[in-house]
Amino acid sequence: MWTFIFFIIILIPIIVKSSSEGSNETYRKLGKVVMYSITIICLIVMLFPLLSQKINLETNETVVADGFTIENYTVKLDVKDDLKVDVEEDIGINFYEAGHHGIYKFTPEWFKYTNKDGKTIRRKSILSNLRAEDPTGLNDETYNYSTDIVKKKPRIKIGSQYKTLDTGLKNYVIKYTYDMGTDPYEGYDEFIFHAYGDYWGTNIKNPTIEITMPKSIEKDNVHFFMDKTRKCEVTDSVDYTVTGNKVYARLNEEKTYKSSKGNCPKVLDKSLTVDIELPDNYFANGEFNYGYKSLTCIIICISLAVITFILWLIFGKDYEKKEKVINYMPPRNLSSAELGYVNSNNYSRKLVTSLIIELAAKKMITIKEGKDHAIIIKGQKPNKDDEDYKKKLEKYNKKVSELNEYEQIVLKELIKGSEEIYLSQHQTFYTVFKKIEDKLDNEYRWVINERVGYVLKYLSLTLVWVSAILMFVSYRYLEDLPQKIYYLYYVGFISVFVTLFFSIFMTRKSRYGEDLKVEISGFKEFLDKVEKDKLETLVEEMPDYFYQILPYTYVLNLSKKWIEKFENIKIPKSDLSKVNIDVFDRIPDQIYSPTPTYSGSSSGCSSCGGGCSSCGGGCSSCGGGGSW
Repeated sequence: MWTFIFFIIILIPIIVKSSSEGSNETYRKLGKVVMYSITIICLIVMLFPLLSQKINLETNETVVADGFTIENYTVKLDVKDDLKVDVEEDIGINFYEAGHHGIYKFTPEWFKYTNKDGKTIRRKSILSNLRAEDPTGLNDETYNYSTDIVKKKPRIKIGSQYKTLDTGLKNYVIKYTYDMGTDPYEGYDEFIFHAYGDYWGTNIKNPTIEITMPKSIEKDNVHFFMDKTRKCEVTDSVDYTVTGNKVYARLNEEKTYKSSKGNCPKVLDKSLTVDIELPDNYFANGEFNYGYKSLTCIIICISLAVITFILWLIFGKDYEKKEKVINYMPPRNLSSAELGYVNSNNYSRKLVTSLIIELAAKKMITIKEGKDHAIIIKGQKPNKDDEDYKKKLEKYNKKVSELNEYEQIVLKELIKGSEEIYLSQHQTFYTVFKKIEDKLDNEYRWVINERVGYVLKYLSLTLVWVSAILMFVSYRYLEDLPQKIYYLYYVGFISVFVTLFFSIFMTRKSRYGEDLKVEISGFKEFLDKVEKDKLETLVEEMPDYFYQILPYTYVLNLSKKWIEKFENIKIPKSDLSKVNIDVFDRIPDQIYSPTPTYSGSSSGCSSCGGGCSSCGGGCSSCGGGGSW
């Protein structure tokens, strides 16, 4: 996973660069989509352990022991005044299959404890001096051990990788100190300990518990449960005695079988919880097992979210919009490409298509459909063989001079005379596209948008990564928040996405851009809602109004609706009226996805195209073990 994350961290600056400086609109859009998608996916991957914590805590999967049974299991607890517990576990394992090296056991430091009032808290203990002893005293290598941490749970692994065990009974002794920390209960004290572990995968036979408390206790205050939530009490099935400060208990399997009901198991195959209710101040103040590192990380994450919000408030929040004015003509004499660029705030493949439609509306080119739906464009520049060539050329050049700069780029770079152009084969279209894109960027990008917003956008995206890494480290490795403020992990997690949210919306239009966008919105509303009577009046005043506005409806996604409005309105005939609206939709596809050569007069060229040794039984809060 870390290799993947490292790769993404290296990749993101490249994607950001392509998204802001890409030489074509496809790369830019793709860059933005990929950048945000990768960011969100990586955040989820990094922070998923926090989201899935409850699932992990409550899991109850079945594990089957691999070739062994537990014949006896004695847990000895020496409880100190400060809630430090010296633990000794004597385990008798019967290997009925050969080939085993030994056993392993997990002892988690985080546990859920349910007190006598039914309140469940999450509590951290510190495990230290974890070791195994050789009960034979012969320095047998089969009792060699190693310790490590697997998924935040301490593990001891006993046995030699160079030696396998014979079948039969093998005794193991595991010792450690379990510091349960400060007493979390108010008005009373309570000692709760989950013995054995949940995930051995086999029935625990002859389970006994020996407890030495720091002071004397009452027998009636001692209770036993076969679960961790006090819903399955088996005190009546435990033969136990209390002498002063000592408790000796043994689960009577015959009594358990007879008295078991409901969800209580008939045999012990998971942990047995001992619960001793005690008077207040029975324990002295123990160690504070938590820290301030996670809290510091979370405070930083919250602060970064607040900073990002303030930056958005100052530099990213949109200016107050002017009142919308409905207009039947494009605002400020913008071309369709300019209007589309301002409206969408990026370069769309529809913009060049709209310029082609504009030129067709102004009778500078014709558009028709050829064989196999090939789109053909023909320039209207007069040929030298034409009658009155000079007059026609002079008239044509005058029309060209009246075109806007964007139309002239398309006409001069793409059409070039009067030959027929097959869009699917035109290899110079990229040059046209690039020139129009660069011109729109140079003229409008930092006029309609504020540059500072883009700078802060990528700065805040960096802050998103800083927040995500801090939260990942604080929960995955530090995890030292006490129960009372454990919810701050979720607050920190939310703050990461708050930072991401405001970083995405950090950019805004300039005041000029906002005013222009409102004017475009008023024009768009007119095109969308105009009634037939008003259109008839406009056609009387401007006979070519339908064709003049058609390119704008295309970039505003209203072309089909616009054509439907004129179904019963008489307009002058034009070559453009012979073109099916679907042809316009296919122009970008044939430009961007070239197809094989079509026959015709084109001079262009074609383009080609058991026990779980790795997870401790699958429960992040439960102990247990297995063989290996």
